Amino acid sequence: MPMSKYLLLFIVSIGLTATSRYFYVEQYRREAHADSITQGLELIQRRSGAYFDQENEVLVPALASPPWHHEHEHRHITGIILADAEDVVEKPASATHGGENEHLGHHEHHEHHGHEDQAPDPAVSPGFVLLLRQLGFAELAANLLWIQMDADSHRELWYRVEFALELIPALDPTFVDAYLLRSFLLDEYQGRHDEALQILENAVQQVPGRIELWQQIGLFCLNHTGRHGPKRHPERALGAFLKACDFSDAPPYLVRMAAVSLAVMEHRDEAVRLLEQIASDSKRPPDQQQLDRAMAKRIRQGEKF
Repeated sequence: MPMSKYLLLFIVSIGLTATSRYFYVEQYRREAHADSITQGLELIQRRSGAYFDQENEVLVPALASPPWHHEHEHRHITGIILADAEDVVEKPASATHGGENEHLGHHEHHEHHGHEDQAPDPAVSPGFVLLLRQLGFAELAANLLWIQMDADSHRELWYRVEFALELIPALDPTFVDAYLLRSFLLDEYQGRHDEALQILENAVQQVPGRIELWQQIGLFCLNHTGRHGPKRHPERALGAFLKACDFSDAPPYLVRMAAVSLAVMEHRDEAVRLLEQIASDSKRPPDQQQLDRAMAKRIRQGEKF
């Protein structure tokens, strides 16, 4: 009989523990939701003037057309932002052409005749976006704001583009394209290189499972051509490239980018060992093995990257 009482008390205690945990979790979720809404409100209150006031902080003041749109050509956002690594891993330093082909060429062809004049304005206001967020439709709000941002970019309303790209990740922290595009614009057109890199590093904290973020951090920190400002961070580049290499769909050149990062750090023997090891893998395509060995030779010869 005493054993039955102990067993009953044990079962009751487990039930109470489970119940209390449930209420604690629910309370945490409510507080997190409230914090997110508060952050959204604060951001809108702080930046909404930029949405309506053309005098307020223009993002790309001297740009003639949107950087990710062309009259006859549209590029995937990840294509225009991920800098092309071919100049580093496929060509000697003497053969590079000052940043030519800096962007990956994932192209889709569209006609844009008169797009700037004819496209209707979606008119997604900050108030409407916040209303959707409070109703629990944060991802929908982020997507609508992205559509609005795209329309605004065609009209060269850069003060609204900046506002949208800042607010979208606050609504949906997994919206990778918003991080990438905002980082690109700050880096390329405002020279705010440190802020651009910080955006990418914040992004991988939120979405660590997206390879393009790690690739871009690696290319940004390696800074082979100096287009990302005066600083280089080869140690951070190495870590980012190795992280990207862990993905199942990692491009084969990423191992060579990691080796180049080691070479920049003057760890040339380690870089050569890495390349020789990967080149000896029987599963590695023959053309990639040839490129691996060619890169190892360049590093042995003391080429500067």
